Amino acid sequence: MRAVRSVALGHGEIRAWWYAPRRRLRLRGELPEKSPGGPSVEVVVEAPPSSQAHFDAIARELTPLLGGTVRVVVRAYLGDAEERHLFRLISNSNPTSDEIA
Repeated sequence: MRAVRSVALGHGEIRAWWYAPRRRLRLRGELPEKSPGGPSVEVVVEAPPSSQAHFDAIARELTPLLGGTVRVVVRAYLGDAEERHLFRLISNSNPTSDEIA
């Protein structure tokens, strides 16, 4: 949470930051495959379509703040199309984008 708060200060265009927990079991009970490159953390960001949220840059900023031993994956929020439950970490009530809906 502290890492996301710190990085969020430099990304005012992002409306919300979410944590996507890893899937533990599939529907049929099989274990998920090991992720290449070791353990990972998935962060989901909600930004206006007009913004240029740079997912790789955000991941690079988060990595050292999370100890540098986990791979950080950042992707766009899919709204109702999300396949699993996400946990909202931070909401920005005043995005700096010119497109406020």
